[in-house]
Amino acid sequence: MQGALISDKYVVVDVVSTNASMTIYRCLEPHKKQETHYRIHQIKDRALIKYYLKFLDRFSQTLPFVESFVAFGDLYLIFKDYSDEPAIHHSQFNDASKKDFILKLLAKLSLDSTLPNFIKYTLIKSDNLRVDSNKILHFNVTLDLLNPDSFDHFKSVQKKVATQIEALTEEHDELNVFIMNCEAGIYKDYISMLADYKYFLGTINEHQEPWFYEKLLAVVLWIKNHFRTLVYLSILLMVIVYVTTLFSNSTAESNKPYVKDLIGVVRYDDPYSETAEETETVSVYVPKMNAPPSTVEPQEKMSHDYTLFIVPPGDYLYKISLETYGDEKYAYTLSVFNGLEDPNYLPVNYPLKLPLPEQIEMLYNLIGKP
Repeated sequence: MQGALISDKYVVVDVVSTNASMTIYRCLEPHKKQETHYRIHQIKDRALIKYYLKFLDRFSQTLPFVESFVAFGDLYLIFKDYSDEPAIHHSQFNDASKKDFILKLLAKLSLDSTLPNFIKYTLIKSDNLRVDSNKILHFNVTLDLLNPDSFDHFKSVQKKVATQIEALTEEHDELNVFIMNCEAGIYKDYISMLADYKYFLGTINEHQEPWFYEKLLAVVLWIKNHFRTLVYLSILLMVIVYVTTLFSNSTAESNKPYVKDLIGVVRYDDPYSETAEETETVSVYVPKMNAPPSTVEPQEKMSHDYTLFIVPPGDYLYKISLETYGDEKYAYTLSVFNGLEDPNYLPVNYPLKLPLPEQIEMLYNLIGKP
C-alpha cells in the first residue's frame, strides 16, 4: 500500500492500523513546500459513516480536521500529524525557570478537582506534554467520542489549562497552549452500531439517556436484525393455533352429542357471590338421543320422568333426573358425568349450589308436566 495515492493528493507512507470498520494511513502531501505528514482515517463501517456525517460540523469545531471527503462509499477524515514535529521533553528543559513552570503546571492540573480523572491522568503523563520549536505547549488528550460528555470535557480542558498558566506566572505569556486531539477515540476497535445510536441520543438530547432507552434500542435492533425470522415464526404459530382450534372444536362437538337443543335457562343463587342479588345462568338442554350417552349408566327411573342435562359455565356436566310420584310429588338426583355419583360432591373451582325443590319444579314446569 506504500506509495499509493489517496484522493490524488496524499501519498501513503505506511498503514498505522486497520480493522473491519476503519483503516488509518500515515501520508505525505508532496506538493507542499514543507514536508508535512497527515493521518488519514478511511472509515468503512456504514453506521459509523452515518454517525460522522451527521455530526461532521460539530467534529470539525472540536477536532482539527484538515479536510474530509467521501470516495467510493467510504468516508475519509484527514488530520495533521504532529508526531514528527521537533519537541523538547519537559524533563530535558535547559531553562530552569521553564522547567519549574511546567512542573508547577502539572501539579496544579493534578490537584484540579474539576478535571475528570482520565483527562488528568493523560495530561500529567510525561510523554504527553512537550514544547515544540515554536514554543507551543502540546497536550495529547485521548477522549472517547462515543461518550457525549467527552465533548464538554474537551472544550473545557484548553480553557482550564490556559487559566492555570495565567494564574502561575505572567513571565511566560509567549508559551502558547495547544491541545492536540487529532485521533481522539478513533482507534477503538469495538465501535458498534448500538454504541453509535447511544451517542446519537446523547448528542441530540445533550445528556445521557436513561438506561431503559438503551435496553429499548437493543431490543429494536435485535428485532430489526431478526425481522424475517420473526415473521416466519409468527405465520407458523398462527397456522398451528388455527389447526389446533379446528381440531378442538370438532373433538368437543363429537364428544357432546347431548348438547344440542336449548329449551330454556334457569337462574340459581351463587353461594360465593359478594352481592346477594347476583345470580348465575345455567343452560338447560335436552339430549339429542332419547337415552343418556352410552358411557353413563342410566339410573332407574319410575314412569313419567324426565332426565335433563345441565351444562353450567365451566368444564363439568351435571345430570338431574326428575322423578314423579303421582301428580304432586317430585324428587330428583344429581350426578356428575365424570364418574362421581355423589350428589353432595361438587368441584371446588365451581361452587354450584344444589337446586332447591322449588327450582326443580321450575325446571319441571319449563318443559311441561308429563
